[in-house]
Amino acid sequence: ALEPHDALWLLPFAALDTGGRWMGELWPLVYAPSHGLLEEARSRAALERGQSITGLIVGNPVVATRDSGTEAMFRLGFAPLPGADEEARRIEAMFTGQGSKLLRGAEGSLAAVVREAGTVDVLHLATHGIARTDDPLASFVLLAPSKCGELLTARRVMTLHLKADLVVLSACQTGLGRIAGQGVLGLSRAFMFAGASSVLVSHWSISD
Repeated sequence: ALEPHDALWLLPFAALDTGGRWMGELWPLVYAPSHGLLEEARSRAALERGQSITGLIVGNPVVATRDSGTEAMFRLGFAPLPGADEEARRIEAMFTGQGSKLLRGAEGSLAAVVREAGTVDVLHLATHGIARTDDPLASFVLLAPSKCGELLTARRVMTLHLKADLVVLSACQTGLGRIAGQGVLGLSRAFMFAGASSVLVSHWSISD
């Protein structure tokens, strides 16, 4: 487990060269905002292989190319992500029985995710994401439109009640935000605040 300090939160330890192999190939690395939060997460009952695990998987909830407006760096638009759609279908196939729900395209609306997220062990969101350092709680992942909007912001996440053992934010820069005393304020901290035991995020922009 790693408990980085200050700017070290932005260092991708898993990508460090350890004599021809990446550190992430040798050991599973866990970043913890504090020792107390790590111990709290570890005190929860762990999911076991073979048990019935429930999942909510969202893939490519971008129904049409959308202007990013003032939300994104460089004013990039949000285009549909066919690779994220394929990713979500492959992830869903890993679940056994009736334990998973797959939401693709317009099915993956903000309303649907907010409604279902608190009932599952694994939440996997494959979509666009934006991290904001000026207003870290406005960092978001993009979902399909609904009456309550389409941006799942860190601020909105903090109002959820999750039981998830794992949340995967398969989108660009979901591990970034504002560096604070205990880690990074943004999406990852918001999901942990909401109850997730662990959150898998990215340091960089990632290809569809």
